[in-house]
Amino acid sequence: MAFPDNQRPVLKTDIERQINEEDTVPLSHFDENMPYIQEGGYCNPHPYSEGYVY
Repeated sequence: MAFPDNQRPVLKTDIERQINEEDTVPLSHFDENMPYIQEGGYCNPHPYSEGYVY
């Protein structure tokens, strides 16, 4: 453990805090039609035939 039981910091959540829209980042820059690596073409996970990385 990082902290002994008697020195453990108290973590509190802000449940009552109102989130201001000016403090958030819009996710509109993500394109839903953009292909991800899993959906794209074949990607060789091991570029070297014997698995060695130099």
